[in-house]
Amino acid sequence: MEKKYLNGNLARNITFGLCWFFGWLPAVIVWFVDKDVLDLEDKRELASMIIAAILSYVCAATIIGGILSLAIGVCCIIACIQAFMGKTFQIPGVYHIAAAIIK
Repeated sequence: MEKKYLNGNLARNITFGLCWFFGWLPAVIVWFVDKDVLDLEDKRELASMIIAAILSYVCAATIIGGILSLAIGVCCIIACIQAFMGKTFQIPGVYHIAAAIIK
């Protein structure tokens, strides 16, 4: 059975693909709207989206961190494509932080 989010209107791959594409704000909206439906891995993936955005913004403020911000952006694009295909991509470091926070 396929998981549906946003009041049963969107399939998981579409929901998470759009969240990766548009950034942290849709991730927060999905988290609050579907907080009772989300399982542990879904919460970790949504947290990864938020953490990746925060790290990208913070790193972009520094000269050397701009390269790291670009790398996070490329990983987010890969995660977006994987999400639309129904797979998950765990950004190294970012997913580990999310897993440490969401238990």
